Amino acid sequence: MPERLGCWTSFDAHALGVEAEALRSTIRLVPDVVSLDASSAEGVALWEALPDAGSSNPEDAAARSEERHQLQDAVSQLPPRLRQILERRYGLAGQEAAGLAAIGQELHLTAERVRQLQKRAVGILREDPHFRGRLH
Repeated sequence: MPERLGCWTSFDAHALGVEAEALRSTIRLVPDVVSLDASSAEGVALWEALPDAGSSNPEDAAARSEERHQLQDAVSQLPPRLRQILERRYGLAGQEAAGLAAIGQELHLTAERVRQLQKRAVGILREDPHFRGRLH
């Protein structure tokens, strides 16, 4: 009968291709498992203290909101056609994001011409000190 290593056997160590003692040492390094329902020293369930990966950091959200507001302000200063292209292309000002061909159809332009105008508008925004080095 194989020697037991906690819940592991020397057979398990052999199957993993490691020495039994190496497996035993590794198992000792693994911390004990604790239920997320267990209470912390403050009496709060551990799962309540975990950050919600789906929610954003309030400071990051505020910064993104401010950047979006600044972008809206800068875009609003563009000539009407350039403004319309960026608003449609990137879904700004309540517009739904659209592809170059769709925008071209709306404005009676080719997709290539829309791309050129988009590049021009982004170039103008890149010259804006608020966005220098931040637009790609």
